[in-house]
Amino acid sequence: MQLPQQDKLALELYEAAARRNDKQRRYLGFSEIGDPCSRKLWYRFRGYTAAPLDGRVIMIFNLGNLVEDYLVELFAAAGYPITGRQRRFEYFGGLFAGHWDGQIEGVANRPYVWDAKTCNDKSFNEFKAKGIKKEPRYYAQAQMYMHASGLDRAIFSFYNKNTSAVYNEKIYYVKPDAHELIEKARNIISVNTPPACGHNESSTACSWCDYRTLCRQPDMHIQKAPQCGLCLHCRFEDTKPLCAKHGELKTWGISCPEYEMSVS
Repeated sequence: MQLPQQDKLALELYEAAARRNDKQRRYLGFSEIGDPCSRKLWYRFRGYTAAPLDGRVIMIFNLGNLVEDYLVELFAAAGYPITGRQRRFEYFGGLFAGHWDGQIEGVANRPYVWDAKTCNDKSFNEFKAKGIKKEPRYYAQAQMYMHASGLDRAIFSFYNKNTSAVYNEKIYYVKPDAHELIEKARNIISVNTPPACGHNESSTACSWCDYRTLCRQPDMHIQKAPQCGLCLHCRFEDTKPLCAKHGELKTWGISCPEYEMSVS
């Protein structure tokens, strides 16, 4: 029996998508602070190399950017312009930051934070039934953008990739929740050793984590490139990154010739 041929062209597209995604974020993001595992966030913030994503998966994520642009056009045509797109907000000297999708005008007498999310049919129906708190990262993201911008309401538009249905959810600002998230970010940034893992090793979240090997089998971890956060000379005092060689680090995350790998 002859095996079906691999689509060489499709494989090359997946590889191209993976190459284009090969970037290291040098801050803790508003979009991830709601993740229940602080250790995972600490690894990412410090610059440890994550397990590589398949190019096809990256294409799924990037589809969300195209849908976002399309929804912006549709909202404008319906009389609800979205302004201030990709504005950056930050705390702790830029070490905790995010770029919102924008603010939507015309829904009420003041603008709302606006964000677009794509999802499959199953997730779309769950969001309609359970609301945004079904996904803690999205709820945290909404709270952080409201807090940082001074707006007290947000609208998250969920786009069903299977049917093109749209569900718009209104979220209200909860000040204690926002402050709790900021303190969580402070704690992750300021500690010099990995926090406790937020999941049981046998959980689905742990099994699919980008840092599972580093967390559970650190001797098997392969570090792709040197980073300030992994250097023996780097320490944090509160949220200030300090270097035993160079003093306070003005540019976080870029290693120098005196880099020495630490063991966490």
